[in-house]
Amino acid sequence: MTARLGPYQGYRLVLSHAASQPDEPVPARADLDVARRVLTTEANGLRSLAAGLDDTFGRAVALLAAVTGRIVVSGMGKSGHVAHKVAATLASTGTPARPPDRLPRLPQAI
Repeated sequence: MTARLGPYQGYRLVLSHAASQPDEPVPARADLDVARRVLTTEANGLRSLAAGLDDTFGRAVALLAAVTGRIVVSGMGKSGHVAHKVAATLASTGTPARPPDRLPRLPQAI
């Protein structure tokens, strides 16, 4: 397996073992080690994110809370997929939002 896995580089061994020898189960200990590393990686990411929060976060929340119409969420490519998810999340919490596919295709029309 040669895919780039970012912070999950160490998991390549477990995944390739399972793929190359499907009849042999991966030891349960290896599964626990992988689960602990994933949780530790994610926890470190959340700590880093929390440390980077400043007053701009509060201002962004206040701006979004003050909106009286729809919030337009946009993006192209992968960021467009993320925009769809953000718009769906906003809509599910009672904040009307428009995903990119409902917008005109030309940036000048927005």
